[in-house]
Amino acid sequence: HGIGPALSVTQVQAMLRIACRLGSPLAPTVTELNRILCATLPPGRFATAFIGILDPVAHVIRYVSAGQAPLIMMRADGTVEERAATELPLGVDPDIAVSGAEEWALGEGDVLLLLSDGFYELKRGGAEGPEAGGAVERPTDLLRDAGEYAGGRPADDDQTAIVLRRTPGG
Repeated sequence: HGIGPALSVTQVQAMLRIACRLGSPLAPTVTELNRILCATLPPGRFATAFIGILDPVAHVIRYVSAGQAPLIMMRADGTVEERAATELPLGVDPDIAVSGAEEWALGEGDVLLLLSDGFYELKRGGAEGPEAGGAVERPTDLLRDAGEYAGGRPADDDQTAIVLRRTPGG
């Protein structure tokens, strides 16, 4: 989207890194981050974000999803769960106070899939739709499938995918 949004993302990253180093709890961190963005972003600008902390021992991710959705969990047994965003996008309303973080447990073989809106806004051009299931074994297949779905037309927005898989025994 250009230099302005890139600078905003850099600002968000820096603030989150500081909060992590200070051990700040997730909900107050996101509340304060939102207040700062409301004060500094130009009118009409906002940021969607999935902000999570993975506990690799308990195999749980605690998160706040500010306008980022759907969140997709592909279970090892083949079932798929979707969750909505937990909050409005950052920078929309300075009075939002995040009350807490959601939790999602990952069983062996489960995959948490987070996709930016560039995937959901693709214009159909190909014969087959994108298959999220391909991301379980090879995340690069997701980009290939999305390209086939769009019939080779470039996406209008960035396409970012985060694929988090709990390996068997891990």
